[in-house]
Amino acid sequence: MKQIYLIHAHNHLEYLNYLIDCLSGPQSVVYVNIDKKSAMDCSKINPKAVQVKQRVSINWGGWSQCEATINSLRQIKAEQPQYGHVIFLSGQDLPVYTTAEIAQRLQEGQQYIDYSSIDEDWPEVKKRVGHFHRSELTRLYIRRKGLAGFAGKVLYKSVYYLVNGTYRLFKGRWRVLPLGLKAYGGSQWWMLDQSCINYILDYIDQHPELIRFFRTTFCADEIFFQTVILNSTFRDRVSPILRYIDWANSPDGKSPKVLDLEDYEVIKASGALLCRKVDPVKSLALINHTASANGLPLFNANQI
Repeated sequence: MKQIYLIHAHNHLEYLNYLIDCLSGPQSVVYVNIDKKSAMDCSKINPKAVQVKQRVSINWGGWSQCEATINSLRQIKAEQPQYGHVIFLSGQDLPVYTTAEIAQRLQEGQQYIDYSSIDEDWPEVKKRVGHFHRSELTRLYIRRKGLAGFAGKVLYKSVYYLVNGTYRLFKGRWRVLPLGLKAYGGSQWWMLDQSCINYILDYIDQHPELIRFFRTTFCADEIFFQTVILNSTFRDRVSPILRYIDWANSPDGKSPKVLDLEDYEVIKASGALLCRKVDPVKSLALINHTASANGLPLFNANQI
């Protein structure tokens, strides 16, 4: 059964086109969703990929991350009557194996998504759910320098504390998820089968209040899908995401380490099917070593 590779990207056009080549085949279909505010020329994207039509401007930490994913899944549902899994990845991921081997390693009916109970195992992010956030408004100070950035941060934080403090005062508690749901969170990258994807889309259509809630949740992309799945019968068929990501050696604590050739053996030993994060220049040796091991064409760095 064919697999769907869904790539969300905003830069590195040359590597994106190479990735599309590697993932395209008789038993796989590649979809690409480009951030609407990206300067990338979409007319130059590898024609082997299907481009997601309903694009949105994606802001880190905001609901727009989930909105873009849901738009992608709705188009896949409309165009692909039957498939195995949607394999969700970024434009800076690297497949460790060929698509044929990845398909062989995926178990039918299994959902690959990392999760932790926010109440029990990840309490430091409780405020993401319990407080109202308008992450899109962080543009008032993020990347703004000097007085403008300082004033924007003061304005945003003042309104943030006023709104949440007032809510807490009148309600006597922080806000809670609707529908009696328990909050779960984890990596935004996953591999879910067709029945699970259809369940998610049907569930949010039947419960629009859930989207209204998550629109004001910080980094909803790391909570939304886990919460829907782990509050359903699919929770009994959940496995780790089989993706190698090195947070232990993160340079800043905000982004994972950019992988290179010295990581190859560790990646292989991990059992991961994909890895991130790679850079077309810094990770070139790793990219081409992996390609050689899989009998795939090499990436031509001179295109960058």
